[in-house]
Amino acid sequence: MGKLVLMILFPALMLSQWKTESGVNDFDAPYKVAYVSGKGGDYPNKPILSVVKFEDSSPSLRISGIGYVGCERNTLRLLFNDDDDIILCDRPTANSDKDFLSVAFFENIAQADFFIMMKQKSKISIRHVSPTL
Repeated sequence: MGKLVLMILFPALMLSQWKTESGVNDFDAPYKVAYVSGKGGDYPNKPILSVVKFEDSSPSLRISGIGYVGCERNTLRLLFNDDDDIILCDRPTANSDKDFLSVAFFENIAQADFFIMMKQKSKISIRHVSPTL
């Protein structure tokens, strides 16, 4: 029976696109990161969706590889593959280098519920909108 379970799980583990890392630095608590590379965007940008968890805090969502995000009014729209409801984030925060966005909250779903959906769904589409100059 144990071999049968392993044989069923093995293909799922091999096909997983998520990668994980953990570590510690001089300024923060120990952390764990799970991330996946996406499709889309203009070369040389390669979007990366990350879930970051520091030891003493709840997980946070980060999106990088989407180019410069230093505009004042970045917006994210997220849609899971089998849902009709678009998840809105009208105030993601750019880091000091303006190369990734952190999502502290969503307008129409609790962050804990969003992470539960991430575990249950197989695909997410993300649109980054920034104001034109």
